[in-house]
Amino acid sequence: ASHESATAKPHKGASGWHLSASIPGLPSLVCKTLCWLDVGQCEANAERDNQSGKMRLFGASLGGQMVEWDLDRCIPRDVTRDTTGSGIWCMKGVCFCGPTRMMGSQALLACACDDGVLRLFGFRSAADKRCELVQSFPSKVDGTRLLCLAWHKKRYVVCGGSDGHLTCWDMQARQPLFSA
Repeated sequence: ASHESATAKPHKGASGWHLSASIPGLPSLVCKTLCWLDVGQCEANAERDNQSGKMRLFGASLGGQMVEWDLDRCIPRDVTRDTTGSGIWCMKGVCFCGPTRMMGSQALLACACDDGVLRLFGFRSAADKRCELVQSFPSKVDGTRLLCLAWHKKRYVVCGGSDGHLTCWDMQARQPLFSA
């Protein structure tokens, strides 16, 4: 959960949901959305290295900033990520196992942005601390906000806009599949 006080409160749910930490936030960054990224599944030797299930928590604001929360030290880190000036309403992550990559990245964060653009931020490897913008998919309708999104089969991203339309993007082909 993310609160207006900018505090993030991650919960774990293996045997029932319970508060796992309380991370004080920054007054200048109130997260609108939070996203878990399971980097354990990204690593080729996850079982051997006992990294399976290692999670990273990201947040994003309507002010256009992204943050990764340090779950070990309970502090925000990397608050400087700028999403090219547009706020983020929704963010979802996906990892690719072994040598599989998409857009040169082993993990991607898809962001539904206030300016109607779907932005993808990528990590070249699961261990990378910094992500970079790898692709932008502009809305075909001016003035439309992207409010929600979901990954499907680690290849497609379906976005919902403030105009009531859904658009399905094919990430491998880097083009829209359909809009309804």
